[in-house]
Amino acid sequence: MNSLDRVITTLEHKEPDRIPIFGDLIDSIKIIEMYDGPQIISSLKSIINVVSWLIGWRHILSWFYRKLTPIRENYLLKLYKFYENLGADLTYFMANPPLYIKFLDKNTIVTDWGSKMKIQKLPEGAESFYYVGGYWTSKEDYDEWDIPSADDPKIDQIINGYQKIRKKVNEIVILPSFGEIFGRIWNGFGMELFTKLLYQEQKFIKRVFEDSGSYTFEKIKRFMEIDPPPEIIWLSEDLGEKLGPIMSPKFLQKYIYPWHKKICNVVHKNGSKIILHSCGNIRKLIPDFIESGFDGLNPIQSTVPMDIFEIHEKFGDKITLVGNVPMPLLTNGTIEEVKDYTIKLIKNLGPGGGFIMAADHSIPPNTIPANYIEGMLNITKKYGVYPIKF
Repeated sequence: MNSLDRVITTLEHKEPDRIPIFGDLIDSIKIIEMYDGPQIISSLKSIINVVSWLIGWRHILSWFYRKLTPIRENYLLKLYKFYENLGADLTYFMANPPLYIKFLDKNTIVTDWGSKMKIQKLPEGAESFYYVGGYWTSKEDYDEWDIPSADDPKIDQIINGYQKIRKKVNEIVILPSFGEIFGRIWNGFGMELFTKLLYQEQKFIKRVFEDSGSYTFEKIKRFMEIDPPPEIIWLSEDLGEKLGPIMSPKFLQKYIYPWHKKICNVVHKNGSKIILHSCGNIRKLIPDFIESGFDGLNPIQSTVPMDIFEIHEKFGDKITLVGNVPMPLLTNGTIEEVKDYTIKLIKNLGPGGGFIMAADHSIPPNTIPANYIEGMLNITKKYGVYPIKF
């Protein structure tokens, strides 16, 4: 059974040949090097340092990014080969990069939806970005902003890049990844201003959600018009914090779920599946996710906390769970602790299908390689073979 058949069978709550493995986002240079993965080391910072002496360098770099094709074929092919070497069956294809960015200074950019991001240097020289606040400070800022369009030529480049990569990838299933209807809005305004607008300017905020929702929907619709369409879509929509949902359920019902249902409908209409990624404590929202039509749910974070075993018992026949080896075990635990938890997942969630092995978070730089590789991945390959026997 190949990876695609394995994953689709699992999402249909049937037993494949073994439990599929999800290729988590990996920031550990040690793991990347062990399996000959690609690295982008200090590339953006180096470019900024080279050109920052030029007059108008911010506009030059913004223009360059706008013209640059967002798909790096050689990098992605090496990335997916890396995941295949790990033994993963599915992972992301980033179909949602910013269509344009603006440089505020040498370390800070603003994305196409108003998020201020800082360049972060990770251990051993790698780079990443982290959110530092919203760029929009008023309704007027938003109204004057160049809101991205799903008809943007850069999206044509992304779709064409996906089609080329997809034809060349041998085994692993690559999932076009989209999002976030909610996240991009509050990130653009910052949580404090967003909350004020949510309660005080509901007519305005409804329009903003319409902009964000339609943008996401139309992009996914364009991908579903590919022949053949992607077999599986990945939608990121972080709706939880440690204590529960970030937004009141009445606002989710009003602004978010109608778009979720439209997205799930267009995916299913084309015979494909869709997995929702939603961080935080989203336990109370799972019935809504099922009603919207999602086929899978990731990552079911154990540290918020959420009990994946209780969730599986109650909802396991309705939605496939993709998770949830705890990050504290992968970064600070022993191999035996990781093995024990992985086996517990296999034993309790594996029978009958409907379970994909994954961590409950992306893999950070301080992950102990042996914990992830020996404790989680290899144990899944060894004991996750159907029929599950212990």
